[in-house]
Amino acid sequence: ITRRTLLLGAGAGAMSVLLASCTPEPNPAPTPKPTRTREPQPNGDVPVPAASVRSSWTADPFAHGAASFTPVGALAGAGVLDTTRQVADYVPALASSGYAGATVRDLVDMRTGVRFSEDYLDSGAEVRLLEEAIGWAPRVHEGVADTLLGFLASLGADGPHGGRFDYKSCETDALAFVIEGATGRAGADVMSDWLWQPMGAERDANVSVDSVGGPMFDGGVSATLRDLARFGSLFLRDGYALDGMPVLPTWWVDDTVAGAHDSRDAFAAAASPTLMPG
Repeated sequence: ITRRTLLLGAGAGAMSVLLASCTPEPNPAPTPKPTRTREPQPNGDVPVPAASVRSSWTADPFAHGAASFTPVGALAGAGVLDTTRQVADYVPALASSGYAGATVRDLVDMRTGVRFSEDYLDSGAEVRLLEEAIGWAPRVHEGVADTLLGFLASLGADGPHGGRFDYKSCETDALAFVIEGATGRAGADVMSDWLWQPMGAERDANVSVDSVGGPMFDGGVSATLRDLARFGSLFLRDGYALDGMPVLPTWWVDDTVAGAHDSRDAFAAAASPTLMPG
């Protein structure tokens, strides 16, 4: 990824302008995974640049959050990120929030005790306030932070970390800031170098950002269906891309499938329906 774009509007008439990164000067970063170029196009023999992940301020089709967790596995496998460390170790801004004491693993498993309602029909639920914070919805509630990180920092807790499973959109957003804190780089760039390009994506993806460039990983990631299939195949091939390139540690895939010793109990205790009783 060579630039960060801010898209205003949607469709063919969308206007794009450059959005300067709000990310501080990166710390010395680990050597990224090998990148690749696409195969020559039918109309020429010059390869085009490898697919990347762009940051954009827009809501795109095929939004998903699953891919947001996956770079953590690659980073953990390379020793760049430790899932047993506390979230605040990587994101100091969350040290006084409901995330205090939560580990990165709690985030990945969506088992923090952070108070967050996912009731989409409640205009005052945190999932709706989050939309106001990132600029996806008109600001109608007073006191809502005007950035994603500021909003996450305002969340409290209503239970222990590591307890029951609760689907919370905020967990993937917090994880994006953990990724940025661990690498010193923008989340979209990390996803490009550690996931999108190594797995051989043929098209660019988008990551929505807030007004200052904060990445929205919970529902602001979009990609083509063919590339989503490439992503899903990683978990059918022990972390390897379709062409055999290693992308994720095999142990990470195994751990994802097996879950923790108490995962069944955690899902069964969930406050919202999971459709996976026990």
